[in-house]
Amino acid sequence: RLMDRYVASARCTSRNRCSRASPRRRVGQVHLARLAAPLDLDGQTKPLGEQLVVKVQHAGVAALAKRDMSAVRRLCRLVRWAHPPLGAPLVAIAEAWGGEMEAAFDFRQEAANLRAVDDNLKAAGIEAVVPKPIDGLVGARALAMGYEPGFEVTDAEALATHGVDAEALMVRIVQVDTRPQPEPEPEPR
Repeated sequence: RLMDRYVASARCTSRNRCSRASPRRRVGQVHLARLAAPLDLDGQTKPLGEQLVVKVQHAGVAALAKRDMSAVRRLCRLVRWAHPPLGAPLVAIAEAWGGEMEAAFDFRQEAANLRAVDDNLKAAGIEAVVPKPIDGLVGARALAMGYEPGFEVTDAEALATHGVDAEALMVRIVQVDTRPQPEPEPEPR
């Protein structure tokens, strides 16, 4: 509801080609938007008209994916029954994949991941711009982020245009563990 009050207009960006994305291929749709009213959340002031990006989950896509994942799990269990050496690893893979897929449908987790990736890239000395989630405008099915002009790190054409060695960049990024790091356990006394 907060999104309705503060996001004035949203349009699909042609760069993301989201108008052609069907719910079967994408979790959500990305829109370029402007704030309809100044927004002050936890000391962060965003002025009227500031550009931002809003990602909205397609209606029904989570239920569709859960149904599909249920079918995959059943098939893997059937293979395990018919051929245990082959089926046992398939069941383990399907279970892990299902857990990751469920996390992908919660944009609060995506916001946390964006923050962790940004922190880890900075700690590794890699200069990169990671969109910052806007606190207070993050929900399970909608996510607002600051707008960052530029291009995605996976855009080979843009990397080439700007003289970036894509292979060297990818090697450097992969060397950085971008996953959130667990807090160390306190030492027993």
